[in-house]
Amino acid sequence: MAKLFPTRQTFVDEKLSNGEQIVVTRVKLVSSTSDHVELPDTALDAALLHESKTTADPTFYLSGSDAVLNIDGGTVGDEHVVVSRHRGMINYGRGDNPIGEDL
Repeated sequence: MAKLFPTRQTFVDEKLSNGEQIVVTRVKLVSSTSDHVELPDTALDAALLHESKTTADPTFYLSGSDAVLNIDGGTVGDEHVVVSRHRGMINYGRGDNPIGEDL
């Protein structure tokens, strides 16, 4: 399973009224069988959008508490936009940001 690194990631500045935040991540697929992208922690759900409306989206699913979005059966080189919804502290205790970001 190939790990994807975002080509761009944007955190929507405005929090939703229920304390949730939207994150928009752009990725380019590198495998035709199985890719994954690590989203910021506390992901509640996610949607995958292809840059072309006429192209079918590959199978995708959010797995477990790790906030990992798995993408299966895509076309190598295709770019997709991942829109995810989060509640709570983002990236708490992950990698370079051990303190986290208070939402």
